[in-house]
Amino acid sequence: MGVFEFVLILVLVTSLFKVGGSLMAPVAARFADLLGEMAADRRARREGVGPAPDPELIGELEQRLARIEERLDFLEALRAPSATERLPRGARETPPG
Repeated sequence: MGVFEFVLILVLVTSLFKVGGSLMAPVAARFADLLGEMAADRRARREGVGPAPDPELIGELEQRLARIEERLDFLEALRAPSATERLPRGARETPPG
């Protein structure tokens, strides 16, 4: 191998390392951020500290629970053998007339 081939291989290898480094730097930074977030989540789970609950989600769950309780009350009144009184109306039901 002559001097020309050696210099050519050296230039190609150096160029490939520079291009690879410039292309991989943002990928490596994003990967480091991802690893940091995963470590923080794992630490929070281990310490028993979770993310703050969403208030909209809590409101929706409370509404669903209220509907379930209404339906349960209705079913209990429907199954009662000695209930001769009229069953209560639902919250969304309008009176006739």
